[in-house]
Amino acid sequence: MQLASKGIMAGTTDGMFFPDKMITRAEFVSALVRMFDMLDLDAECTFDDIDRTDWYYSAAASAQAEGVVSGYADNTFRGEDDMPKDQMIVASANTLVTQMGYRIPQDIEALLERYLDRQELAGWALDGIALSTQANVLIYRTDSHFAPAYPMTRGDAAIILNRIFMKVW
Repeated sequence: MQLASKGIMAGTTDGMFFPDKMITRAEFVSALVRMFDMLDLDAECTFDDIDRTDWYYSAAASAQAEGVVSGYADNTFRGEDDMPKDQMIVASANTLVTQMGYRIPQDIEALLERYLDRQELAGWALDGIALSTQANVLIYRTDSHFAPAYPMTRGDAAIILNRIFMKVW
């Protein structure tokens, strides 16, 4: 309700939130952009799979310009794909760095050793996961795994966004 009242995250046109529905990359990045008022209508998006007519063009372009997202190696954004946990956490961490001045922790391995699946974490995600662990914006699993490929729901996103929001306000 707090995120909805601030215009950060909303439900559907019929007033439903659907917390168990998977959240897409476009939806989550758009929420981050709204939270930090990063929307730049003049920003140019360089992802090969986004067209100016896509509803999330300006949000993706703004997030790209701010260093919040970098996309895939093939220069795609894949906005309609469900967002896995590692990508959500890295985008969140990038936002903490670019918008709030957070710094990547020095002792990354000490922060990551708590995860039993540490060896499954991609190299590109380590800094962001460590920072998000330190900043306590994660949703922790009871089995002590990070589960990087776990698809995140709208409810998961709301929890993470609210934790970031509480650091801002």
